[in-house]
This record gives sequence, structure tokens and C-alpha cells, in this order.
Amino acid sequence: MASDQKVGFVLISFLPAGSEEKASSRIRVYTLQRALAQNNIQTVLGYSPEANILLIQKRVNLEILRIAQHAHKCGRIILYDIDDLGGALWHWTPPSLFADLLLVTDVMLVATEAQRDILRAEYNISNIEVLPNSIDYYPTEPAKLYYKDSTPLRILWFGGARNLYLLEKYIFALTSLPDVEILVATDISGIGQYSRKYPYIKFINWELSQFIPLLQSCHLTCLMHDGTKEDRAKSNNRMVTSIAWGIPAVVTNTFEYQRTALAAGINFALFKNGPELQAVIEHLRPGHARKAYIDLAQPWVWDHYAPNKIAQTFIRILKKHIINHRNA
Repeated sequence: MASDQKVGFVLISFLPAGSEEKASSRIRVYTLQRALAQNNIQTVLGYSPEANILLIQKRVNLEILRIAQHAHKCGRIILYDIDDLGGALWHWTPPSLFADLLLVTDVMLVATEAQRDILRAEYNISNIEVLPNSIDYYPTEPAKLYYKDSTPLRILWFGGARNLYLLEKYIFALTSLPDVEILVATDISGIGQYSRKYPYIKFINWELSQFIPLLQSCHLTCLMHDGTKEDRAKSNNRMVTSIAWGIPAVVTNTFEYQRTALAAGINFALFKNGPELQAVIEHLRPGHARKAYIDLAQPWVWDHYAPNKIAQTFIRILKKHIINHRNA
């Protein structure tokens, strides 16, 4: 892009919602920033008056709103990036400030088509682009593991404590299976309450530096989005991350998980209820079945969700809107 004379010099100022410990910031700012550097795009963390593009990631307060309003007056392109809706978004951004920021936003970025459709229908927002979430935890290549029959079968759920309610309705189905160990990696805020409620599940405090070894010590991940409308609109990020790091994911038959499973040729990994979940897990219990899953799905996942692939999508979005901005 830097060599494209129609676009010219670009410096992107990122305002992340949080540190690398926050999944959405790690994926949609820090991972993207690294991949953009490989494509010779200059970026800076924090506001820079030198930047001609300002990307605000999810969090909006009065200070950030004023920065955006000033940048807008100076002719900068304002991108507002969100990967959650509903309560998960309002945790970071009061609805009133959300509305004010939209007035100066040139392009809103979301993680899925379902999120785009909700925003169009409920807020009449038209300037939306879909930027998928890349594979998490800074991968450089697909992981190649050795798959063998093992007892017990270790099944991992991972995510924020606020989403543990999605797992709860499947706990009986999971723990009713023979020779399984159920593990949950989540933030410390949920461990005490849930470990007391489910003492037969192993709860582990999620840590960035320790997560991939934990993930790869398990045989399967089990992931759910079949909750609210906003839950169902979420991205496939945990699924593609699990697959890229070598661990088959068993997932609910919901929008992005279904689309990904069908495209990657692993529709047998989808479930709608407890009995279907149990059947999928039994199908994938043998090591050879898990290897076949990864051999089938991993190349497609890497080709579509590697950080550099997402960076290239981001660059295409920028080119389109920089040209539109100049012609306006």
C-alpha cells in the first residue's frame, strides 16, 4: 500500500481498548499492528497528530471522543472498530458516547456479517466493513502435533467468565461422557464461584504466556455461541485459533461456526444439543480422527485467518476509503 501512488503515505494511530491481556485488543490491534508492519504500513499506539488515520478500538470515553472530534475536523479518517455488541460493547462504551462517535466516524469495522446486519437494522449505520478476527496468540505457521489415543480425553473451554453461562447448559452432557476431563480457562473473577458450583471441572486462571501450552495439552476444545442474538453474531475466532494451533474444535451450529465448519469441510464438528455434542466428541476421541480433522481444516483456516491475510483485508478496506475520502 505504501507504494501505491493513488493512496500515498499512511500512518495509522491505534487507540486500543486495553492491553495484550484483553483478547479483542490483542487480536484487533496488536496482532493487526504486527502484520501491518510486515506490509510496510506505519502505525503508532496512542494518538499521534501526525497520523492521517485514527483507529479507535471499542472503548470510548470523553477524552477519546474529543480526540476523534479534533481529528475529524483536521480531515483525518476515523475508524471505529468493535467486535462485540450489546452488554459486552456497553461495558466499554456508554450508548450516548457511541452515538456521538458515530457522527465523526468514517468507517465502522466489525468482526462478522451478522454484527454488520444488526448495526444496520438497529442503528441505521451504513458505513460498515467486515474485518474478520485473525488467529490469536501471534502464530507464525500452523502447528503440527502428534495425535494419539489417550485417557482421559481432555476437553477445554476457554473464554471470558461472563460467557461461562453458555457452557453451563452443556456441562451435564460433557461430564456424563466416560473417561473425560473437562477444563475451563477463564479470568480469575469467575473461578471461585464456578469451581465451587462445579467441583468436578478443573478451572484454570487464563494467562497469556501459558495458554498455548495448556491448549495443546488438551485433545479437543468445546465452544458455544448459542445464547443471545449478540452471542450468535460473534466471530469464529476461538474456533480458528484452536484449529490453527492443532486442536480440533467442537462448536455450536451457529452463524460463524457453521459457516466456517462447512467451508473447511468439518461440518461433523457442529452440534445443536447435548446428545449431538456427545456424539461429536465420541467421533473425535480416537487420535486418527482428530488428525484427520486437523489435516482437513487447518490449511483452509490458515489461508483465510492468518494474521497477514487479515492485514491484507484491512489494507483493501483502507485503500477503498482513503480514495473515497479524497474524492468526497
